[in-house]
Amino acid sequence: MPYTKKPKLLRKREGAPMRSFVFFGRLVPEKGFELLFPFFEEILETKVSRVAVFGDGPLRKEFFLRFSRRKGFYDLQCLSDADCAERFASLPPGSVAYFGRRPFSSISGVLSFADISLMPSVFLETFGLSALESLSLWVPVAGFSKGGIVPFLVADELRLAPRSPTGSLISLLSVSDDRISEWKVRALSASKEYSPERFRERFFSILPKDARKILLVTDFLSNLGGIETYVRNLEATLREYGFEVQITGFEAGFSTPAQKVASTLSSFFNFSGRNRLSKAVADFSPDVIWCHSVLRRYGPIGIEGVFVRNAFRMMTYHDLGYFAPFAAKCFEESDVPNPEFFAFVRSAPGFLPKAFAAAKYVKLRMLFSRLSRFDLHLVPSDFVARYVSNVLPQGKTVVLPHYVVLPWTR
Repeated sequence: MPYTKKPKLLRKREGAPMRSFVFFGRLVPEKGFELLFPFFEEILETKVSRVAVFGDGPLRKEFFLRFSRRKGFYDLQCLSDADCAERFASLPPGSVAYFGRRPFSSISGVLSFADISLMPSVFLETFGLSALESLSLWVPVAGFSKGGIVPFLVADELRLAPRSPTGSLISLLSVSDDRISEWKVRALSASKEYSPERFRERFFSILPKDARKILLVTDFLSNLGGIETYVRNLEATLREYGFEVQITGFEAGFSTPAQKVASTLSSFFNFSGRNRLSKAVADFSPDVIWCHSVLRRYGPIGIEGVFVRNAFRMMTYHDLGYFAPFAAKCFEESDVPNPEFFAFVRSAPGFLPKAFAAAKYVKLRMLFSRLSRFDLHLVPSDFVARYVSNVLPQGKTVVLPHYVVLPWTR
């Protein structure tokens, strides 16, 4: 059984306070994982705190090369999900523990022993679902004050300095228990705005009253990342609301850059994807078609499959990939180009990236011409709304924030 014990708001410690940190997410540069390495060094050397790391990705190799032979490093990938929380709680000060990729039910158990969740994303997050998951467990989040993560930073001390993130993190080692407790109260308060109850209210306010069957459309069915995980959780939530729900998409994703480029080019003429989606719509006969990811695999031709039946159509824009050549390279709002061809292409560095950007721009124009026929365009935060309104009909954009469901509530 996964660890599902509800955490306590305050935890008393004997002696001087020992801070506990957690990072969970993809181990990639855009998530700022390598920015944490100097902070991990500080933890190992000063022995006044501990940190848990969850996730996998290309930076895992560098992480292990740097820390796996250090005293205080614990490789706990072989540990069962049910034992992660208890093991982390037993770790002494000066510990860096790697748990690998785990379900949120396992991560939530470790969060119950954490003081601060680390989310140092260097690119623009459109929402920050991981931050919300932390807040809902009374764990404040430390990160850069930009993009969709801004509402989740509940204190100035948790806003990392862009020029000295390590200094900001090290300063958190000496924060008092009283201050941590204050942040935890604020975290819980902030998370209530994104509760399942608030989502339900917002969702039913935009949905046709006679809707009973909802088709969720996503490029990929496997849990490759945040979008796919969100869609799976959404499916369960909509079923709890009493809807008949079905998900349609492709089984496998693309991991290498070459595969991603090939996918971008092939989706220009994805007639098989259109036929596949048309069949799913015709067989299920949905009242609502809710698209979540159509850029990577379906493309402008594939998405035409939603028009074979008269249904209420919605599209959620989960990332900035619809508005920039490379979403992971959008570090500041100024990095998101204006929606015109030359500005879009100029924002990409080098000849080959510019060629890719030109092709993607044409693909996006074709896609937007189809999406303009949708009834609603949904965004997870006000931050994203402005970009949708620049390229799609005015008056159809609605902010529908994400929500979080705790393991012990489902």
